Amino acid sequence: MARPLVPPDFEGARERMVERQLRRRGIDDERVLEAMGSVPRELFVPSSVRERAYDDSALPLSHEQTISQPWVVAAICEALELRGGERVLDVGGGAGYSTAVIAELVRPGGSVRSYELIDDLAHRARATLARLGYAEADPTFDIEGIDAAHKLTILAAIAFGVPINVEAAYTEGIAQLAA
Repeated sequence: MARPLVPPDFEGARERMVERQLRRRGIDDERVLEAMGSVPRELFVPSSVRERAYDDSALPLSHEQTISQPWVVAAICEALELRGGERVLDVGGGAGYSTAVIAELVRPGGSVRSYELIDDLAHRARATLARLGYAEADPTFDIEGIDAAHKLTILAAIAFGVPINVEAAYTEGIAQLAA
């Protein structure tokens, strides 16, 4: 007699990921740990790898892209020191997972804009984020819809692979950055 298929315990896997992959490896910002524990990574990966959603690794998406390893997302978010109310640009937002985690961290009153070069990934990210109720998140693949400060950040990231001082882009303005 065949055993019935048991659906994966994604909630339990998410809790184990937070404890084993993040907390035990030095991520100690409780807000980041809570955000990572609340965002359902399984909804941001293709069904073919869904059971591996909480593996300690990057996973394949489409278009030869990957969703980042959970520890990498957590480490970046911890380094950002978000406390709520910030405006964040997520360059290379891919499937939208990191955008969702950042959206959790900019609450209340903040926003996250995600730029993804591959329109198919951006459209899927937008649909997933909307389905999960992330009103703070705005994924796009159209650079024309992004304000000047964000465009400068994107161009720097694409052209040089080096992030610029985004805080300066917001506080000093484009003219001062270009000088």
